[in-house]
Amino acid sequence: MKLSSTYVFNPEISYLWGADLVFHVLAYMKVNNASNLYDEAYIERMAIEKTSFEYDIIPHIERLQAYYNQNFERLAIVNFMPFYVGSLQDLKNALSNYQNFTSEDKERFINPFLEILESESVFYYDYWDRFHSGNAAYRLSVENRLKAELMKFSCIYKYHNVQPFVILSYSITQNGRGFNRGGYISGAIPFPKNDDDFGYTLIMTLHEHTHYFTSALLNRTHITMEDDSFDLSESLAILADYYLIKELNETLMPDYLKVFGFDAEEDFLKSFVINDNLHSELMRKIEDILSVNKI
Repeated sequence: MKLSSTYVFNPEISYLWGADLVFHVLAYMKVNNASNLYDEAYIERMAIEKTSFEYDIIPHIERLQAYYNQNFERLAIVNFMPFYVGSLQDLKNALSNYQNFTSEDKERFINPFLEILESESVFYYDYWDRFHSGNAAYRLSVENRLKAELMKFSCIYKYHNVQPFVILSYSITQNGRGFNRGGYISGAIPFPKNDDDFGYTLIMTLHEHTHYFTSALLNRTHITMEDDSFDLSESLAILADYYLIKELNETLMPDYLKVFGFDAEEDFLKSFVINDNLHSELMRKIEDILSVNKI
């Protein structure tokens, strides 16, 4: 790849209340795969915030769980559509007119899901605005720290001639979401509750951004949870992050290992194994990215 001689590292950090509304709703839904955002602690915290709000989201969500899980590959787009629209009405229009949904999808999931979003938005918009405004100073601290930490990994972005784009989400409870945005490597990442959680936010940012180039190594049009392609894509990104962290910021390694439940690198590496050919391709890509620092 020919590197840009004019590249200047300039990360962008943003917030989207509409996307957060979707993730807030999904925090109430039990999903039988790695996209699951169900979080009882979050639900309990929201119950305290909702003491004067009469709408009960739980029975409405529970009626949709089985259908969502059974038809996840088609319906998963609800996790990503909010990144491409400007308002709740735009989101409703986009999902209502999405051509890959069947008529049954719309009747049994999309239409009632949109009704839930509309009803829950009455509470959530005010909550989100109060939280966003009330944490202005902390937000600035997080943003500055995240930009400084990502600078240590700037070779990833310079190699691909793109900028990092991060949506910090107040309601995404577990794994982040990577998405496409022209000129950027993009991801929606949990906003850290406190300084102790910042390491997780940084690691998840790297993880979602690393998928930008590791998933391409699989040479697949679609990566799904119905076969081994999703697990393999995750292992690739996890290993790529390991090698990049080890080279560029090894002080982050203990936190990185703990995210996956390990203390020792040896045990970690035994748990994420890919075939030799794919591993060789990954290492060539890592070496190419790291070589940017030598130019």
